[in-house]
Amino acid sequence: MAIPTVIIGILLIALGLFGYFTGTPLPGEEAVSVTALIPAFFGAVLAVLGLIAAQVKDKAHMHVMHTAVLVGLIGLVGAAVRIPPSLEKVNNGGESLALYSQAGMALLCLAYVALCVRSFIIARRNRVKEETAA
Repeated sequence: MAIPTVIIGILLIALGLFGYFTGTPLPGEEAVSVTALIPAFFGAVLAVLGLIAAQVKDKAHMHVMHTAVLVGLIGLVGAAVRIPPSLEKVNNGGESLALYSQAGMALLCLAYVALCVRSFIIARRNRVKEETAA
């Protein structure tokens, strides 16, 4: 799961950078808000955790991957709860880039968490099989 973690991290970084560099400043501000980079921040953490997980073995690998899925879950929840207010702003004539960024982050994090849960279940089944075979 180290490679998918790095890939999801890179995709989140790209999403954050795209939102930041193509966004328009809010009224009365000169630059795009740094909050547009939130997906990139989560992506950077995931990418680093994925690189660490690729280097360590056994228990350390398990702890790093559990930390990564926790980051993914926090990203999923954080992005998902912001979608309804953004949707309301779009319906009132506001900018839609924030909505797309939040929805993209939520979908990427959802896919990542689902992959991790699947991987954890498979690892657990394999561990139980090995214990019963011994």
